[in-house]
Amino acid sequence: MTQDQDNRSGRLPLRGLAMVFIAIAVILAMWGVYAFISRDKDDEAVSVSAPTTAVSSSSVAPPPTQPQSPSVATPAPAPSSEVASSAPAPAVAKLNVLNNSTEPKLAQDISEKLSREFPKGVVGNLPEEKRKLEKTTVFYHPGHEESARKLANQVGGEIAEYDPSFLPDNTRGADDLTLVLVNRPSL
Repeated sequence: MTQDQDNRSGRLPLRGLAMVFIAIAVILAMWGVYAFISRDKDDEAVSVSAPTTAVSSSSVAPPPTQPQSPSVATPAPAPSSEVASSAPAPAVAKLNVLNNSTEPKLAQDISEKLSREFPKGVVGNLPEEKRKLEKTTVFYHPGHEESARKLANQVGGEIAEYDPSFLPDNTRGADDLTLVLVNRPSL
């Protein structure tokens, strides 16, 4: 059958059908680009430089087991690992959660899941331009290694001492833990 016969019989020519499919593909591609760009803008709205959900350490009540008197000295670590592991860990003022992955809203989701265990701190993104980590990492300040290990075990990550060279200023609280996610942990 020739093209003239197709046109006379009322059928759409193959060339016209191909053009319709190409137009649909272009529209879907444009929609995908728009969705990707608008998702990035949503993620930037929650940046680490604007801690809208930060909790100040003065508003967090210490746990009941922590001594209330500043005159009570903290006992020195015992030489036995058995005794040292049974000692209570120092209180964590807040948990900062930063997303260093390509998954949108990951930091917000994980922060919500951990909010029962840790007071919420800064929640946002750690742009890859600052540093791209290979593994989910819990950064801690001196004296909070035990809490960091517990959290790292929970999220399947590793621990490292706080590094001010790439972590935001608003995560520098002396008692803060900063969780930098590179993938979704199974909580």
